[in-house]
Amino acid sequence: MDQASNDPAVETTGRTFATRARDARDPLVDAWYGNGVAPIEAVDSHAHVFLRSLPRTPSARHSPEYDATLESYVAHLSACGVTHAVLVQPSFLGTDNHFFVDALARYPQRFRGVAVVNPCTAEAEFARLEATDVVGIRLNLVGLPIPEFAAPRWRALLARANALGWHVEVHRRAADLPAIIPALLDQSCRVVVDHFGRPAPHLGTRDPGFRFLLSIAGTGQVWVKLSAAYRNIDSGDGTMFGTRAARALLGAYPPSRLVWGSDWPHTQHRDRTDYRATRSALDDWVPDPSLRRIILCDSARALYRFDR
Repeated sequence: MDQASNDPAVETTGRTFATRARDARDPLVDAWYGNGVAPIEAVDSHAHVFLRSLPRTPSARHSPEYDATLESYVAHLSACGVTHAVLVQPSFLGTDNHFFVDALARYPQRFRGVAVVNPCTAEAEFARLEATDVVGIRLNLVGLPIPEFAAPRWRALLARANALGWHVEVHRRAADLPAIIPALLDQSCRVVVDHFGRPAPHLGTRDPGFRFLLSIAGTGQVWVKLSAAYRNIDSGDGTMFGTRAARALLGAYPPSRLVWGSDWPHTQHRDRTDYRATRSALDDWVPDPSLRRIILCDSARALYRFDR
């Protein structure tokens, strides 16, 4: 289980967004947000906000004992020159998307969201999420059975996501990607693969699942997040792995189908990295500034519909 952070930017006060909203808007966030209209210079495509006091889903694999607030996150964005971001619903909060959707609603032009839903999610919830700039759904399937995507209830869910123009984000070990991604592509989904595809640490880019990920670049329907390299190795920050994996991905995918994410607040791995290090890692992984600009800005702008 994650321990309390020694990063002063991570709050541990237990205050809620709702309480702060009643009192006053946060001046740090307001200063970064400005009037909401800003050129897209860099997009962080993967971060989470949460409070330790929020109710956890019974199936949660871990439960962080600290707060990761929007104010803390924006402090990192501001310090590193990141102008826009994508908030991803943490898996341990299940399908109760209210907390991160509140952040989207308060600061709409700088954030987009990726929600967690299931086949029982009501039509009204889809409408609410769409209205607050949610642009995709996440399937965090680590440690779970692979769904029967051909079953009617899953087909209906994926069709609903497609109708909204949402993508489907997948988090699963690389070995299982061949059993998941084709089923989603068969239903015309646009698929975003988390964290370099999660190859096994002892195999790295030689993992057959990672090689499969390279092989499906030609579908034109798959994007990959260059994020959380440290989740794909047994120790360290993953710089060497990230460099090798990014090189392999750029050999198969155009940069317009790669995006970068910080994975803040680096749950379960916060002793290995920090926000500035994750941003700097991209410079090592993709040394060509023109390619890096596409990944940081252009690709994310299109995928996450920041121009709408």
